[in-house]
Amino acid sequence: MKKVLEAARKSGARKAVLSEPSHCPLLQPVADTLTKSLHALHLHEPKLIYVGNVTGRVLRTEEAISKDLATNIVHGVRWYDNGPDGIGLSPVSRDASRPCSN
Repeated sequence: MKKVLEAARKSGARKAVLSEPSHCPLLQPVADTLTKSLHALHLHEPKLIYVGNVTGRVLRTEEAISKDLATNIVHGVRWYDNGPDGIGLSPVSRDASRPCSN
């Protein structure tokens, strides 16, 4: 990793300075509004795999997905914390929303 960073710096790469408050507690008021809005909707059980930003895990219920959608803007994204086996993708059934029984 050190070699990659060194090569990137030599080629002119620099640390990005972002002005928007992405995935941080400053967005809690927005998350609160999204939570209220999602509670007003009639959600259904997912038919596709949904991997939550906050946990990096497969979420299988409408309640869990609703919570993740509303609150993920307040938390860091954890896409790389788990490999495919770690997030519950293996093995999966044909419809990919339930684990296989074998």
